[in-house]
Amino acid sequence: MRSKSSWHKSTLFFYLLFYCSINAQSYFALDVDNDLYFGTDRYYSSGIFLKYGKLKTQSRDSLSYWRYASSHWELGQEINTPASRLISNPDMLDYPYNGWLYIGFKQEYLHDFNFGMGWGVELGTTGSDASFSRILQNTYHKYVLDVNELTWVAAMPQAFHLNLKGNLMYSVPLTRKISWVQNTLLRLGTFRSSARLQTGLQYGNILGFPFFGERLESINEGTALFLGGALEYRMHNYAFSGSAFRENSPLDFTFQNYQTAFQLGLVYHSLDWRILTVLHVTSLDVMEQEYPRHTYLTIKITRLF
Repeated sequence: MRSKSSWHKSTLFFYLLFYCSINAQSYFALDVDNDLYFGTDRYYSSGIFLKYGKLKTQSRDSLSYWRYASSHWELGQEINTPASRLISNPDMLDYPYNGWLYIGFKQEYLHDFNFGMGWGVELGTTGSDASFSRILQNTYHKYVLDVNELTWVAAMPQAFHLNLKGNLMYSVPLTRKISWVQNTLLRLGTFRSSARLQTGLQYGNILGFPFFGERLESINEGTALFLGGALEYRMHNYAFSGSAFRENSPLDFTFQNYQTAFQLGLVYHSLDWRILTVLHVTSLDVMEQEYPRHTYLTIKITRLF
């Protein structure tokens, strides 16, 4: 007959195996920003991001303050176009053309579901051709939307960029299902340098910060709603004013240092999938914009494994 001690050891082994299997998570994600859902095609007109990440759960008896650590890799492209995108006279544009293609790495740490931090690096290039922005956007417009190609006249010139970033996330539970959540993001680099505060109320039965990056610390079925916004102070952004070290912008736009955004988000989470959508309504990037507000939608599909 099996001893009680052996039975307890076997039980402990299978518990640890099960615990590790549900926490040692990885993911692939497709994240798309676009304004075509609202019948427009201007300003921040497209963002496509392919992401992969993995969670490493530290031992419960570890002396480390950070209980969870996760690594994330990203290939992304952002496209900015004017509202007058068919005009070939650069003096009549209300917004600059710019393409930004990059690869990124991010490391994040969480003490618990209510407090975490991270750092990251991005390396990439601007330029209508170097970033593949012009050919991809015009191919999509011509063969999918069946509309005229964009002129991409006087686009921001090609240049290589290095960016660093760090963020701090925390939440304050107000009731069993309502929390006040906040993400502070600092960026420093040749493409963009800014300080951004995203905050709001989160309602639902999903733990942690499902609207702040790709969260892997808590995998459970449920939904959550986010209502809030963002305030950003932008010291520099190559997409709107060119290099911070030399005059290389083909046009002179009046860059807005402050930007505000209203955000409304919904996320559905299963054991294998996460589907997230966020509505963004942002203020001006440059004073010359014909339309003072810009609305676009984020749709993100994540496969967990």
